[in-house]
Amino acid sequence: MITLRKTTTRTTMLITKIKLIKKTDAHWMGNGFGNAPAEWVVKGAEHLHVWSSGGNAWNVTDRNTGKRLIRWAYTKKAALETLAELMPELTA
Repeated sequence: MITLRKTTTRTTMLITKIKLIKKTDAHWMGNGFGNAPAEWVVKGAEHLHVWSSGGNAWNVTDRNTGKRLIRWAYTKKAALETLAELMPELTA
């Protein structure tokens, strides 16, 4: 579970508690192929796939429609924060 906070001028508001489920572990693919990153999905919305495309690029894809909701977020935290703003029903 990742809890994110947004600071305003007067208060600190809790934005989200989005839980992730790890679908696959990171693993070594062999010489010349490198590593495959772990895959995550949002708990309660398993069609939302949270993944790293290498380096510091995090993405969120809706597997039902194939639409990429978030691209090139610098951290997983930033990707989840943006997802919470796009889909506030996930934070309940």
